Amino acid sequence: MIYFESNTLYDGKAIKEPSTKDAIAVPVNTIDNLVLEKKLNGPYLIKLDTHGFEVPILEGAKNTLKITNILVIETYNFTITNQSLRFHEMIAYMEEKGFRCIDMSEPLFREKDNSFWQIDLFFIRSNRKEFDTNTYD
Repeated sequence: MIYFESNTLYDGKAIKEPSTKDAIAVPVNTIDNLVLEKKLNGPYLIKLDTHGFEVPILEGAKNTLKITNILVIETYNFTITNQSLRFHEMIAYMEEKGFRCIDMSEPLFREKDNSFWQIDLFFIRSNRKEFDTNTYD
């Protein structure tokens, strides 16, 4: 079980222990277990919008990642939990897993100071032909 806490529509975080009475309890399972239970066939596209809980989820998808072609991961420019990665750290983490960032979309900026808050990053396998050349043309 994990808990989700949110004060606003565009904010929130997943945590292991609730710190407020308004935290929502959320059951936990791994992607690998769900793929086996549901007998899902790959290749897969994984989309994560999990407010700081990306690494534990990806660690529970080791087998599924072997036959995943693309991941879309909402990432942050700020450290929202003690276990979350900022966007540049997520890029490095995914490279260790054999994926590289190929695109991005939907940047979101904080209302209070217009600072870059979050963005969706698109990852594909690092051995794809798109990465064979480092030139613009």
